[in-house]
Amino acid sequence: MEDKKEFGEELFNLLVRLLNSPDNRQFFNNIRGENGVLWCLLNAEKPMSVGQLSEMMKVVPGRMADILKSLEKKGMVERKKSPLDNRVVLVSLLEPGKQKIINRRRQIQVKYNGLNDVFSDEEKAELLRLLNILLTY
Repeated sequence: MEDKKEFGEELFNLLVRLLNSPDNRQFFNNIRGENGVLWCLLNAEKPMSVGQLSEMMKVVPGRMADILKSLEKKGMVERKKSPLDNRVVLVSLLEPGKQKIINRRRQIQVKYNGLNDVFSDEEKAELLRLLNILLTY
């Protein structure tokens, strides 16, 4: 790289290409939508408030309400008022939702496991190290 400006420009262009590829756009759409909520609930292992989900996923409360309404209609989550505070709505993951997100995560793992053949162990470790640095920047 000749200078910092070129590096920044090239990095930006590569990230745009990476993030805007059709497969990755579909993947990122899943992170913030219904699958993202299911994943959060699966990892939480206990009911979460609507506010906690909105904050964790960086989704406005109105959008979160739409997502939860859809998931509830599909029988994947259940919403109930908190026994401790009637103003708080808790969201629980139901078995169909759990199975859906586990299956979706398996699909993602299969898709990205192909990278094992592209990178050596050292390159994979270095890529993860550099991406972690980038995320903390």
